[in-house]
Amino acid sequence: MRAVADRDIGSRAVWCALAVLAVVATLHASDVLALVAQWRNSYTYSHGFLVAAVLPWLVWREREGLGFERRVPVVAVAMLLAAVELFWLLARGAHVDVVRAALLPVVAWVALLGILGPRAAWRLAFPLAWFWCAVPIWDVFGGPLQHATAVVDRVLLGVIGIPALLDGSTITVPAGSFEVAAACSGLNFFMVAITIATLVGQVRRWGAARRATFVGIAALIAIVSNWVRVCLIIAIGQWTDMQSSLVREGHYMFGWWMFAAALVLFLYLTHRWDRSDPVPVPHFAAPAASGVAIARRAGIILALVAAGPAWAGWQDARARSAPRVAVELPGGRHGWSGPEAAAPSDWIPAFVGATIRRTGVYERNDVTAVVDITYYAVQGPGAKLVGYPSNSDGPARSTVLERHQRAVSSGPGRVATVEEIIVQLASGRRWRVWQWFQVGDYVTARPMGLKMREALAGIVGTSGSAAVSIAVECVDDCRDDRERAALAGFAADMQDSLFLAAAGGRSAG
Repeated sequence: MRAVADRDIGSRAVWCALAVLAVVATLHASDVLALVAQWRNSYTYSHGFLVAAVLPWLVWREREGLGFERRVPVVAVAMLLAAVELFWLLARGAHVDVVRAALLPVVAWVALLGILGPRAAWRLAFPLAWFWCAVPIWDVFGGPLQHATAVVDRVLLGVIGIPALLDGSTITVPAGSFEVAAACSGLNFFMVAITIATLVGQVRRWGAARRATFVGIAALIAIVSNWVRVCLIIAIGQWTDMQSSLVREGHYMFGWWMFAAALVLFLYLTHRWDRSDPVPVPHFAAPAASGVAIARRAGIILALVAAGPAWAGWQDARARSAPRVAVELPGGRHGWSGPEAAAPSDWIPAFVGATIRRTGVYERNDVTAVVDITYYAVQGPGAKLVGYPSNSDGPARSTVLERHQRAVSSGPGRVATVEEIIVQLASGRRWRVWQWFQVGDYVTARPMGLKMREALAGIVGTSGSAAVSIAVECVDDCRDDRERAALAGFAADMQDSLFLAAAGGRSAG
């Protein structure tokens, strides 16, 4: 009879856990949809669909160890959940999608902690943490892996007798040059390897040391197989005088076949060599809570889970009904004529999804200044002032050669800090640019300062965000102070007319 009762408790608890996951996913639907778009459009995280499909099964297989504990620190858990929701609101206000996505399993776990209890929450810690394998928090490894691939492959080519020169991420052999691009870093193989390795360790219920060893070996296999893939492609290009179809196309799938073969072999050998007994799942043995107690604490916890998205939705409704800012280019002053329409070839930042965009040209004597004012009343996926897909530095394929902060006079008694950058366009033309951001009346030259201010403004939903840019084309590759002096003169002559009295608008989605 006790075993039957334990199974009934476990079944009710696991269905409750799955229901909590569904509630969290529904309330944070905008975060889930943004993740799905990432999985659909990214080779690196396309395995996210597998993770999302397997996660409920991982929760279900823990049912024998789940239950509703009688003693749960509901007040402490409620405070922790409120803090997590506040952090989510700050990330939402700052439009940092990756942080919002990373908080999804945290919100779910804290909710389960408050409803089921600490023991059950501990049993479900791995399935929820495993979800991070599908969240784009691993991009920080892309650069180091890309650099390591270029360096190692230059050495491997020398070992097999092919002379190679390395310049940044470009490897040059006698037959031609190969760029070790970001897609060649092997991050996609690395992510799939650790996702599968951690899943196998959980399914077999290995101890922590064995799991860590298995994951490390799988990651090493992914990295090494990518090195071999890139080396073989370059070698084949050299041996065939760049005529092989593998050089022109198909090298991506070639890498997947290599990686899959190595991973399958490794999993087979691991299965043959592993003779350890899996750790059994303990049955739920703690005193079970009453139905009234479960309903009471579930109501408190789920109300807090809904509080963050509800507040965000209310702020969005306020933003949509708030008056919009009138953004217009100021008239020229002190001999500056304009604004005139900017030619398409002129430098302008690549802002996407802006609410209002104004770009114009001002001229005085032999100096031409391009001014761009971009305002976002509402930001969200696909429409951000700072962050993908926008690029405040300039148009596509432009390169920033220099970047530093500079204090400039913007009128009598007013000094502003701007970011000065030298940008080289794909055509080879260079521009010196001064740029700053505004959130309401707050002005900053730093994107991080903008994000922090947006995070705070996102809680109360009172301010939109804007970027103001002034650019002068370089005559002598920006090697002298002519353009800087022109920018300083233009900013001083226009005084504070370039600063916006921004109000209204906030984040959405």
